[in-house]
This record gives sequence, C-alpha cells and structure tokens, in this order.
Amino acid sequence: MKNFIVLLVICTQILFAQKKKINDDSRFSIGLLSGYTSFFGNNFLAKTYSNKPLVGIDSRMVLKNNFGLGGQIKFNSSNVNTTEFVGNSVVARFREFGLYGCYNYFLDDKFAQTTKAGFNNFQLKNTLEQTKGIDYYTNGTSYFVASEFHYFLDDGISVMCTLEYSYIDLEDIQASKSLGTNYQAANRIGIELGIRFWF
Repeated sequence: MKNFIVLLVICTQILFAQKKKINDDSRFSIGLLSGYTSFFGNNFLAKTYSNKPLVGIDSRMVLKNNFGLGGQIKFNSSNVNTTEFVGNSVVARFREFGLYGCYNYFLDDKFAQTTKAGFNNFQLKNTLEQTKGIDYYTNGTSYFVASEFHYFLDDGISVMCTLEYSYIDLEDIQASKSLGTNYQAANRIGIELGIRFWF
C-alpha cells in the first residue's frame, strides 16, 4: 500500500509539471486500479474461488490517430470455497501481466472511452494446508476485451471505470472426469475503478 501511495504522489507531481492537451496523439498514460472479478461457468475456477479485490497498474502509449499499445499487471487473492477440485488448498493468489491494443475516443474535454483487446499470462498459486510453504501453480493465457470510461478532473487526470470479459485458456491439467468440471478453460467478468494520469 505504501508503494501505491508513493507512486500516486510521484505521478501527480510529474503531471502538474507538464500539461498537454487531452487528445494529443503522442500521449503516455499510467493507470492505478482496483476492482472485483468473478469466474463463471462449469469450471473449477468458478466452483472453487471467490476473489478478493484486485490491484493493478496499467500503462499505454497512443501511437497514431488515437490507436495505441499498452501493458498491465494485476494481482489478487481469493477465498477457497471448497477443496473438492483443488485438494487441501487454503490460500490462492492470482497474477496476470500482458499486452493489449486500444483505441481512445474523446467525446469532449471531460469524457472519453477506451476500447481494449489483448492477452495476459495467467498464473494461479495455491498454498497447501498440510505442507505450509509448499505451493503449486496453474498457468495459462487469458484473452480479454474491455471498455474503459473516463471522466477528466483536469487536463491530465481522469477517474475511470472499466468493464472486462476474459476467456482463460489453461494448461492441460490431469483430473478425473468423474468430477464433472472443466479444468482447461474458464470465463470471467470484472469491474475496475481507478485513476489515470495522462502525460
């Protein structure tokens, strides 16, 4: 949390030192965010985990005509609702990082919308109850589309709300078919709130 606050202060100081017009094609921006996600469907992620709030950082550069490229990293932990599908796990943590393409549409000086599509490296870490300190990992790739809505408080600061859908393709996991659940893929929806600094 301390690092998050320090980063927020640094971004604010840099921002006020150099102001630009909102729809400058060469803009760089950094977003700090938090939110909730939920898995759904007949898969072991949906049946096992109830996610806690995530935190993340997102940065991007507009390259030309409001089209840009960005990267992001997100972390969150989760409650384990049942051990039926994952063994004796008591703690679960998720980490994702990846790249995306985006398009910014500026409605006026106060409102903007960004459409994003990309992929993340997806990692789930489970900690076992009976062997504390011993973790096992599930890896995969999440493919996502998202719509980000901005309200500008100033020329270079916006508050944002993001709606996202992800399809998660997991590595092949050996599990009994008698469990009757999908271990290869999952669906997820999420909502995030945050603040973005535009330089």
